[in-house]
Amino acid sequence: MCDVSGVPQAYDMFMMTGVGQVATDRHNPLFRAIKPDRTAPDDFFGAFKFRKPLRGDLIASGERFASLAADLAHSNGFVFTATLKQFKKNQGTIVSIAPKNGRSLPVTRFAIVSNAKTDTLQLQYGSGSAMNSATFQRASITDPPKTWNKVVLSVVGSSATLYVNCAEIGTVRLESLFYKTFDASGSDLRLANAVNGMQDYKVR
Repeated sequence: MCDVSGVPQAYDMFMMTGVGQVATDRHNPLFRAIKPDRTAPDDFFGAFKFRKPLRGDLIASGERFASLAADLAHSNGFVFTATLKQFKKNQGTIVSIAPKNGRSLPVTRFAIVSNAKTDTLQLQYGSGSAMNSATFQRASITDPPKTWNKVVLSVVGSSATLYVNCAEIGTVRLESLFYKTFDASGSDLRLANAVNGMQDYKVR
């Protein structure tokens, strides 16, 4: 993820959450649910298979999330990129920002959810009970089946545009500039931690 104001600052979600260390630590409760995947199209980047259920949270470090939130607060948007291999019958959350466990005060929430059953990608955002969603139809993230697909979500101002394998899928209008109001002290950034209980992913 990077912002789009001035010089872009890139944030690697795998590095922020330490998924590489988790996948090789037999004493970590997530060890059996996260495995390296050697079928990725680019050997330079790591790839991992996420199995359900994740018995724990894959959370970004507080310092790195705070840096990301601070950059986004002064930005005009962001670009999120991922390469996915998703099964046809699968629905899962790629990344989310939600309140810390035990947090009662409302904070800005955010999630990117890919639903292969309906061929959609949904952007969920908002605070408390005031949640919004923007859905991209015919997202084609699982076409052709069992292949890696490059996903780019570009948010500029109040518009979000989705690209899959360099093809523009569509543009949706956002109801708020939610990315400017993330509270790193009261929320966590989670990777493949579902808002709907399903997270069987192959993600790079």
